[in-house]
Amino acid sequence: DDKPVGAINTGQYWHSDLSYNARPTFASMLHAKELPSRGGETLFASMVRAYETLGEDLKAKIDGRRAIHDYMLAFETVFAANPDRSLSADQQAQVPPVEHPLVRRHPLSGRKALYFGNQVSIGIVGWSADKGQKFIRELTAQACAPAFRFRHKWQVGDAVLWDNRRVLHAGTAYDMVKYQRLLHRVTFRETEPVVQLAEN
Repeated sequence: DDKPVGAINTGQYWHSDLSYNARPTFASMLHAKELPSRGGETLFASMVRAYETLGEDLKAKIDGRRAIHDYMLAFETVFAANPDRSLSADQQAQVPPVEHPLVRRHPLSGRKALYFGNQVSIGIVGWSADKGQKFIRELTAQACAPAFRFRHKWQVGDAVLWDNRRVLHAGTAYDMVKYQRLLHRVTFRETEPVVQLAEN
């Protein structure tokens, strides 16, 4: 009936692709095929720079901590307007909560980066749920401040490749009824769980 179906407004929050999996993606690429005339841009925020500018007290507080990533948080919040919000028991079993280091060391550069997603990170291991969620909200505001952002204004034919271990990204809104936005995505999955990579 000419209405959007599936995941409405997907990706319009700060995240690293598939971080709610034990083996998330280490890189993603989008290729723009069709675009709205207004909106539908992508924001990127450097989690390396965000970490490096944190105060030493805060670094000491979060180094060694693990964040809990849970797809169901996004499903119950940002996807709340989806036409079909139900997940079967089998589907839920495929995306159980996972723990990842809140600070990751990049395997090539050795530089540290924050690693979380504001609508999939439900808390910090060892902290109360309220404390952890409040901290994630505050960390998102600080880490994704305009000073650390790049805004990509898409043109048809653009191909953008990024490192999910170094940046968070977020889509911007557009009129999904009036405009078509078609981008082809390729993702590259980690060969090992993030926890094992961090310990190597």
